[in-house]
Amino acid sequence: PECKSVSRMGWNEEGFSPYVKGVVFDGNPGFAQAFAAIRHKGSFEVWREAARAAREYSTAARIVLAASFASVLIRPVGVQPFFVHLWGMDSGTGKTVAQMLAASAWGYPQPGGPLFPTFKSTSVAFEVIASFFNSLPVCIDELQLARDVRGKLIFNVYELASGSGKLRSNKALGLSSTPTWANCFITSGESPLVGDNDGAGAVNRVLEIECRADERVIEDGHALSNLLRDNFGHAGRIFVEKLLEEDGVDLAKAMYGLYYEECMKNNTTEKQALAAAIVLTGDFLISSWIFGGDHCLTVEDMAEFLKSREQVSAGAR
Repeated sequence: PECKSVSRMGWNEEGFSPYVKGVVFDGNPGFAQAFAAIRHKGSFEVWREAARAAREYSTAARIVLAASFASVLIRPVGVQPFFVHLWGMDSGTGKTVAQMLAASAWGYPQPGGPLFPTFKSTSVAFEVIASFFNSLPVCIDELQLARDVRGKLIFNVYELASGSGKLRSNKALGLSSTPTWANCFITSGESPLVGDNDGAGAVNRVLEIECRADERVIEDGHALSNLLRDNFGHAGRIFVEKLLEEDGVDLAKAMYGLYYEECMKNNTTEKQALAAAIVLTGDFLISSWIFGGDHCLTVEDMAEFLKSREQVSAGAR
């Protein structure tokens, strides 16, 4: 018997994969494990209480979780992909556990697993991963693994923030299909993702959050990581179902427009405001749909993490 199939996650003609009934995965066998990891287990109530506690404990955890849900809004709202990067030289601040919290909304959040790769990868592999997840957030851990033997960072923000892969020829001197994606990348490491030598476009596309020992992201990382391994995958499905209701996408677009106007009143660039506005929209929606109308992120909360026009300008730097 015939059946409809999908080779990537996220938005498609039928709705949002993998939450569409009657559609099976028929993509690259290498992604079978990743597809199987997008599932639910345990109790939604247990996960929600743990996530609520993390959101109340730190603004950084709130931003990371909001970015995870904001990833699926990028395509319908019409925003470019962007990065949320947690960095800090101090160990044990909860950076990786915060990423686990973001990934746990959709599936099994094991660091180094199919939903949570590290930076020890090639640029082509990152393209393929981003294309497969397509609308779901991509969590990447341990930025220091992307350094060469001299300690130079060899990761290029542009390659993923552009939303499309490299144009390649095939044996027949034609063009191979170019992978595309529209999602958020939640990364972590011991150093910033962009430096003084990077172009303004790269700096623009990254929301960087510095994590210090005296300002932990997660209060008890060990307990939360163990809880997330047993309770995950419920919130993403609920969020998508709410979004697919009659006014879900329209509400997201309306809130995004309001937040964008407010963010542009600060001394920041358009692309930084775009990323901040979509994160704020994601937090507003999960506050209403997932956490029962609790406190939302404000533009003032995000303002300290946004770069000014002078900080972005390559000439000024």
